[in-house]
Amino acid sequence: MLSGFIERMKTVTRNRQNGDSASAVGSDERTPSADLYRCEDCDRTYVTETMENCSQCDGAVTEVPTAADLGMGADDGRETER
Repeated sequence: MLSGFIERMKTVTRNRQNGDSASAVGSDERTPSADLYRCEDCDRTYVTETMENCSQCDGAVTEVPTAADLGMGADDGRETER
């Protein structure tokens, strides 16, 4: 399920970089307002705007890096589609 979300976000990013925002996210130009957070203690991943502690075990969560954070954008010269 998480891989599907990541692939959708890559598609949205790629479409927006190509100037095709309407097909990327529908008829409006919304920017995703949620981030991924991961709890290493109980191996859970959350999609939310902000989070400090896991709702399951109360352990600390860390923000999962985005594709842009990892340098996986279209500007890095690597092929993004297969």
